[in-house]
Amino acid sequence: MDKDTDGPLPNMNVVMHPYRARTDASGIAEIKVAQGAYSVFVSGQGYYPVQRDLDVIDDLVSRAPLEAEPPPSKDW
Repeated sequence: MDKDTDGPLPNMNVVMHPYRARTDASGIAEIKVAQGAYSVFVSGQGYYPVQRDLDVIDDLVSRAPLEAEPPPSKDW
């Protein structure tokens, strides 16, 4: 989700090594993983990546608010 607008972000990469997925048009990625501790990484074009740690013991839903990168500088 976009941190400022709370809107969905499609085509973001979600990695819970060795598992990975991309978010759909609704900003949702579904990943089936084994129980355990994971570092989750969410990234995509135009946004700063986010990392968080999760302990998976049952089905869960987690949100990852991503902050938009500033537009490129025209001074270059």
